[in-house]
Amino acid sequence: MIFKTLISPLPLFNYMKNKKQGWIIVIAGPHGVGETTISKALVKILPRTERLVTTTSRPRRTGEKNGREYNFISKKDFENKIKKGYFLEYTYYQNRDAYYGTIKKEIEKKINRGINLIANLDIIGTKAMIKNFDRVITIFIRPDKFSNLSQRLKKRQPDIDPTELKKRLDSAKKEIKTEMKYYQHIVVNPEGQLDKTTTKVTQLIKKTIA
Repeated sequence: MIFKTLISPLPLFNYMKNKKQGWIIVIAGPHGVGETTISKALVKILPRTERLVTTTSRPRRTGEKNGREYNFISKKDFENKIKKGYFLEYTYYQNRDAYYGTIKKEIEKKINRGINLIANLDIIGTKAMIKNFDRVITIFIRPDKFSNLSQRLKKRQPDIDPTELKKRLDSAKKEIKTEMKYYQHIVVNPEGQLDKTTTKVTQLIKKTIA
C-alpha cells in the first residue's frame, strides 16, 4: 500500500533544448518481469549510457551492493533529505515501511554531460520524469503469463512469504491493467526469451535517440 508520494511541482528542464543532453530511458514493469536484467544489458549495449541508481531506506538484501542496486540510506536520513528538497519524487510504501526516490542533482549532473540514464521506476517516478524532462523514453515490460511471473519471483527470493507473493502478483495485475497506458511502448517478455526481448527494446530506443 502506498502511503505517501511526492512529485516536484517545478519543471526542471522543459526549457532546455540542448542536443547534447542525454536521454532518460524508463524501463518499467511488475517485479520479476525482467526489467532490471534488461536494463543492465542496455547499459552494455548503448553508448554513453548508465543506470540511474535510485535511493531507498529499505535494508540491503544478500548480494546487494550500495551504489549498485540502490543507494541505501536510513529511514531517518531519507526523511531529512525530503525536508531539504533533495528528491525529484519519492514514494513511501507502508507495507514495506520503506521509501524509494530519485535525487534531482544526480539526474541533472548526468544528462547535462550527455549521458543517457536507464531508470527502473514505478508509475510515480515515470510521471515525474515525463513532467520534468524533454528527452524521455518510456517502455513497459509485461509478462506473457502470470504463472511465469510467480516462478521468477520465487527464484529471485526463495524465502518469500506466500502472503507477500500474492500481494506482489495482485499488485502486478493491477499495474498492468491501470498503468500501461502511460507508457510509449509495451513489450511482452515471454518465458525463456529474455535475449530477444532485450533486442526488441534496444531497437525501440535506437530509433528514438539516433
